[in-house]
Amino acid sequence: MSTLASLPIEAIKSQFCKTLSEHNTVVLSAPPGAGKSTCLPLWLLSFDAFSGQKIYLLQPRRLAVKNIAIYLAAQLNEQVGETVGYRLRNETKVSKNTRLEVITEGVLTQIIQQNAELSGCALVVFDEFHERSLHGDLAFALTRDIQQGLRDDLKILLMSATLDIKNITNTLSDAKAITSEGRCYPVELSYNAPVNSQRWRDHALAVIKQQAQTHQGSILVFLPGVADIRFIAQAVATAIPDDLLLCPLYGDLTLKQQQQAIKPSKLGKRKLVLATHVEETILVAKQGKIKVRKKRLKATIRRGS
Repeated sequence: MSTLASLPIEAIKSQFCKTLSEHNTVVLSAPPGAGKSTCLPLWLLSFDAFSGQKIYLLQPRRLAVKNIAIYLAAQLNEQVGETVGYRLRNETKVSKNTRLEVITEGVLTQIIQQNAELSGCALVVFDEFHERSLHGDLAFALTRDIQQGLRDDLKILLMSATLDIKNITNTLSDAKAITSEGRCYPVELSYNAPVNSQRWRDHALAVIKQQAQTHQGSILVFLPGVADIRFIAQAVATAIPDDLLLCPLYGDLTLKQQQQAIKPSKLGKRKLVLATHVEETILVAKQGKIKVRKKRLKATIRRGS
């Protein structure tokens, strides 16, 4: 786990552990890249109070569920399904030894339907809590109801990069807030305007082709939707240099395809990653100059009538 030692969240480890031991509801605000999704869950496994009990780590996206579970298991030098596992609607990889389960909010609701008191569970972690959805709101409401009415020992941890801590602690009077610093990187902004009435896809394609030829490192592109990723991928497939590996990334791809986009590039190779709605998944282009962690783009395209 030495690769995690330099993450900014390590600075608050002692404070966090003490706070979580003393309070049943904790709110953590940490910027993207601080390590709240990839480092902090491993701390939880070392809590004596959680020994022999389950920890549920909720993620709002299926893509994040699988890949975070794989990453955490790798830090323990284990396979997924041992200490760390995951559950999705149609796919489960856990065992009798699994203590940390990465799941979606909808899966937690199903678990509560079968286990109304969440017996055997010590902690429920809501990552990216600022994300509002029907499944997310329902899962939190049910968990909070269990904590307040049935299980005063059940702990809840809310994590987010953009959460309004003052507002949430005013709403949850028993919540204790903690803040972690992040890490800043130099960013260069460049705006390339489309030519006349050029369609945005054609413009995006032109910019990507240009960067593929001139930029020396890996390239990460955020696009509005899966259809756009497929269009761009097909269009650039034969127009990029041989050392640039084309890697689409979205939830419906196979795990192998997702991992190809997420893993570091091989020596002498670069990556062109075309992504959409990527949240708790870590994207690190280690061989290049572009490094992006837990980044999300939401775009709205307005078309003329």
